Amino acid sequence: LFVGFCHGTLEQIVYEGGITGVDSSTGKTGSPSLVDKAAVGAAKGMLLVINSSRHFFPVENLSDGRMITWRQMFQGIFQIVMLGGGIFACCGMVIFTKRELATAKSF
Repeated sequence: LFVGFCHGTLEQIVYEGGITGVDSSTGKTGSPSLVDKAAVGAAKGMLLVINSSRHFFPVENLSDGRMITWRQMFQGIFQIVMLGGGIFACCGMVIFTKRELATAKSF
């Protein structure tokens, strides 16, 4: 949800070509560093996932009383649940791997 609301910021990172040292006259970074290249790559990947979920909208057919095809249903499950949710869930698992967040400490 947080990444979905950052859609405009992610587009700005891709447009400017990075996150550090933006030139105010051109609106672009001068010479992209390794951090800028990594940020642009990550932003492009997140935008790909977000845009695939945002452009899938079968609710209009259902609200009009029309049926959706099995292909549309499986496409929605794949794009939104598996691709969108799965990627961010895997990132969360990697971040919190071997972190003992709720350990009791004895003094």
